[in-house]
Amino acid sequence: MTDARESWGDWYEKVEGDIDPDVVELREQLEEEDKDSVLDVGCGAGRHLLYLTQNELDAHGFDFSESAVAKLRGELDELGAEADVQVADMAEKFPYDGEQFDTVLAIRSIHHADLSTINHSVDEIFRVLRPSGLIYVQVPTYEKLEKLRGGGEEFEEVEPGTNIPLKGPEEGVPHHNFKREEVHEIFSDFEIEALDKRDDHYNLLARKAP
Repeated sequence: MTDARESWGDWYEKVEGDIDPDVVELREQLEEEDKDSVLDVGCGAGRHLLYLTQNELDAHGFDFSESAVAKLRGELDELGAEADVQVADMAEKFPYDGEQFDTVLAIRSIHHADLSTINHSVDEIFRVLRPSGLIYVQVPTYEKLEKLRGGGEEFEEVEPGTNIPLKGPEEGVPHHNFKREEVHEIFSDFEIEALDKRDDHYNLLARKAP
């Protein structure tokens, strides 16, 4: 089986692309609410972190992939921009103080784990987020998993909704696909402001209570 960290690096080389339009809207909301510090959980090679940095936000990020973080640091150097970027694992305590950030992003990242690790990550997001802070999260739907199975993709199921691809660029990397009620349950400590479905993903905007 391919090493998961190696799979991450290969995957980021292939899929990093355009800025998500929701992030553009979120940046405008952060400006209106005078929120400055942002953490990007599973930032990858930094398409969103670079965008936020270029828009004068205090951007921080971490990722499991050493090669993705190295690429991001190189991009920052080329731009003459500054951001705190670290190699870290979502399964462990996030390397930040409590209530350090106004906003936390987790875009197509925290689902790469089993449910126990996902719940840990959400607890950590809550811990590092300031009161009244915002989170924006994207996770894949259960319907996406059913489509992949129907298309002949091969997985090893490790628990309901959590599967490990047996081949391809994400071989060996766990994926959890969410049902809508599961999103509500896992993020029950937050006040949900919007939960939409787009491109086989749930897009969650929520707030920590004041």
